[in-house]
Amino acid sequence: MDLFDVFDVEAGERVEAELDRFIEKRARDRSKENALEEAERQLSPKEASAQDLLAAASATPEQLKNALDAALRLGDAGEDSALLFFQVARQKDFDDLVAWATDLREDWAELYVDILEGTNQPDVDPGDRFELLASKSPDRYDLINRAAQPDINRYGQMR
Repeated sequence: MDLFDVFDVEAGERVEAELDRFIEKRARDRSKENALEEAERQLSPKEASAQDLLAAASATPEQLKNALDAALRLGDAGEDSALLFFQVARQKDFDDLVAWATDLREDWAELYVDILEGTNQPDVDPGDRFELLASKSPDRYDLINRAAQPDINRYGQMR
């Protein structure tokens, strides 16, 4: 086995290790994406009309809070309306109202945390993601310095 075979084996092992890391990270990203989609689906109203959405969108934070409180008091009958008001509060960045609603509904709080965690990742093309996460390719000097060989052989190769 000559020197170049050692380099090929080491480079191949590093490439395989980087590829394995990338595949594992991609699997974690997909599970986060699935959790995000599921949380979004569960926090979306099932049967909301355009008229309801327009009325909620034009409401002030105080009006939304009162409407959300009334819908939550109705129980299952007001669930869809409450989800609509909660969604509008999220879209309009009414953080106090969102915090208030998640304090009242622990199930919403858990789903909302999933959404926040899922949306904090930047959107990156899968091809570019590998380039961002992979370590740099070894150059000639890296290969020479990492290979197991006596010092006398290294001096002749460093030009």
